[in-house]
Amino acid sequence: MVTDISYKIFSRPQDYGKILALQEKTRNEVIGKKHCGTIFFLEHDHVYTVGIRGKEEDFIDVAAINRENIPVHKIRRGGEVTWHGPGQLIIYPVINFRKAGFVSIKEFVNFFGESIREALEKSVE
Repeated sequence: MVTDISYKIFSRPQDYGKILALQEKTRNEVIGKKHCGTIFFLEHDHVYTVGIRGKEEDFIDVAAINRENIPVHKIRRGGEVTWHGPGQLIIYPVINFRKAGFVSIKEFVNFFGESIREALEKSVE
């Protein structure tokens, strides 16, 4: 039986740094066994993230980024450069799979898909 996992829906675009800090806080709570996790649904303010393989030459227009004062965050994930911003739905699952009661990745993927559907239905109400 899968334990309840909470989710949080943000109604306005969010600052990337604040959401990253919230994910890290939630991760620490999950590791500390305070709960088994949360799924966050949101949009970000305009931001670029640069993964561990990212380089300045990966940006299409550095001058525009500087001119428009778009934040750039270096992060600890694979990948290169990713843009996030208003209109783009971002979903961050911060979950301990085993503690939540999932027996397989397939079970989690099915649960995750259903959680997305339920959250989107509630946000439309």
